[in-house]
Amino acid sequence: MAKVNDISYNSGFQTFNFRDEDGELLTSFKINPSDIGLMARCEEVAEFFEKEKSFLENAKTPQQMLEANNAIERKIDYLLGTENDTVFKKPLTATTVMPDGMLFAELLLNTVLDAVKPEVEKRAKAKKERLDTYLSKYE
Repeated sequence: MAKVNDISYNSGFQTFNFRDEDGELLTSFKINPSDIGLMARCEEVAEFFEKEKSFLENAKTPQQMLEANNAIERKIDYLLGTENDTVFKKPLTATTVMPDGMLFAELLLNTVLDAVKPEVEKRAKAKKERLDTYLSKYE
């Protein structure tokens, strides 16, 4: 029988659980905040969201609102890599208005951006320090 090697390491993944005031889990997702692709998707989704948000504000019919909601949900799922298992679980939708007036999609997007930005900066600094150390040997 072949030898099996199990390797464990700190992947840097973070899990975000969204609970209601009673502690009931409404939805959750897991991301790797140091994923450069995630940062690029954040920027793309933020731009898209601004366009859809203005469309939502001007929507005249429930059908227009539903179309905008569905488009935002697809983009957020794309951002999080949850296209096959949406992060939006009933009764939460992208356009659910939170008590402070923020849309749930905004809350999700802000949460991801708040996690990604410092992690990317931290890892970029560590990479630079490591590279500088390596290059200093050859000066």
